[in-house]
Amino acid sequence: MTEVLVLTAVGCHWCADAEAMLARLAREFDLHVTTQSAESEAGRALAMANGALFPPVLFVNGVFAQYGRPSERKLRAVLRAAGARASARVFAARGAR
Repeated sequence: MTEVLVLTAVGCHWCADAEAMLARLAREFDLHVTTQSAESEAGRALAMANGALFPPVLFVNGVFAQYGRPSERKLRAVLRAAGARASARVFAARGAR
């Protein structure tokens, strides 16, 4: 399973976009998505250590992936490079054909 951490902030519309994007990608990839406040001490430390200027900030398997306006294309490439496995739902759908 591929771990995805999203640093979010209250009222951040790009954070909502990132969460919706990850919900779509979780239908395709075997993902475990967690969120953390970018305003928490740990969230601020992670963001600062990776040069992320504003949320959302995404990490895949503990490695910084992107920040700001989320890019599904870029995240999909990062997930593949990280070895993200296809979701069991994808296998089931393919087998049903």
